[in-house]
Amino acid sequence: MRKSNQHFLAGTIAFIAGFVTSPIPKKLGFYRWLTTKDSSLIGLTPAHFYGLPWTYTFEDFEQDCKSLKGQNALVTGANSGIGFSIAKQLSKCGVNIVMVCRNEKRCSEAAQAIEQIKSSETTVEIGIMDTSSLSSVRDFSLSFLATYGNRPIDMLFLNAGRGVTYGEQTTNTKLILSEDGIEIFFATNYLGHHLLWHYLKDLVMKAETGRVVLTSSAASFRTFPFKVPTTLFELNEQDVPQTDMHYYGSSKLAQIMFAKKVTRDLGEDANIFINSAHPGAVQTEIWKKLNLPNILDYLIEKWIGNILWTSDEGALTLLYLAANVEELRKKISVGNISIRSRLKS
Repeated sequence: MRKSNQHFLAGTIAFIAGFVTSPIPKKLGFYRWLTTKDSSLIGLTPAHFYGLPWTYTFEDFEQDCKSLKGQNALVTGANSGIGFSIAKQLSKCGVNIVMVCRNEKRCSEAAQAIEQIKSSETTVEIGIMDTSSLSSVRDFSLSFLATYGNRPIDMLFLNAGRGVTYGEQTTNTKLILSEDGIEIFFATNYLGHHLLWHYLKDLVMKAETGRVVLTSSAASFRTFPFKVPTTLFELNEQDVPQTDMHYYGSSKLAQIMFAKKVTRDLGEDANIFINSAHPGAVQTEIWKKLNLPNILDYLIEKWIGNILWTSDEGALTLLYLAANVEELRKKISVGNISIRSRLKS
């Protein structure tokens, strides 16, 4: 590349970096204008929501929190990010929490951190499970049922997940598969939770009002032409690099379809609310694992400080779907669940 072209490219990148990380585009309504071109951006970042009132706030949750005392919650992926924030906020409400994680050491450390701030009525316990492994899900579920089989699950947060990690593959065509031979994003984000639900659904149905909340994503708009695979061949034999967002998006769309399907199967008489929600672009460890080029790493680092939602803010959408039961009864019709974020209700 000629030196003049290099200077032009560097200048362009510097300009874009300065623009998107400054308060100017937010105040000009630039991000809200983008949502008129692409509705999947609604609620993505605070910048897209600049100047608009929240429809559910932390103060609202504090009021709802009072009615949760003595209830039971299970949270997958609870040692960091949104899962940790969910467990942390519920622990202040006197909720009995089971934090489920893949790594025992990190799970124990997260539980110890919550022990320092929780309500005196709250109990915090941990469980180890890798949602990408069907045998791990089965082992955890059977152990959980043996220990807590007589206790209802009031809130089941299916939150654990795996994000796109660039440069992780050995080739563009060879996918990373789970130990069960299933494409890793689909296995981790959707299939493991699907199996967990089938093991634990009777405990959710024992609750006075059961709530199941799946952490989905606006990436569900970015998937394959067939949307969600219906065969293992269709899932594993796509000639698309696994770094492409289609695999992740397909797993997130599967979560949404799961919520709708189970809602319809349970029928109007079942006192269970099952929802999937898009928490927006949130400050979680997933950004540290992207392995992006240096300039993009720089932009993401700036975005995390200026544009992305905090983990607590991202968790608030999911907490709403579990805590505000009376509002759910008013707003959610069977088979037609459309709450995507705190921005739409």
